[in-house]
Amino acid sequence: MAFNKPVIAYVPDLNKYANKPGLTIDYETEFPGTVVKNEEQLVKTLKKGDTDQGKRQRARFAKKMYKFSDGRSTERVVKLIKSIMDNN
Repeated sequence: MAFNKPVIAYVPDLNKYANKPGLTIDYETEFPGTVVKNEEQLVKTLKKGDTDQGKRQRARFAKKMYKFSDGRSTERVVKLIKSIMDNN
């Protein structure tokens, strides 16, 4: 995701992990790429390559999950460290 490259989730055991202990997202609808459950789907997806739909999925996911990726993360961390040091 950090480099906006296509991603594939190869999860033949998705149903098992979706129930115990559970996932933080609904992989079937929210994963920022193609979700495949067997080797045949994996090969087909690899051959297809990146798609416009994949690009849209990554953009939507990044907007939802990375709201602080504005190029100012280091500045915020430094301010936090300074404020902690000033309070001690």
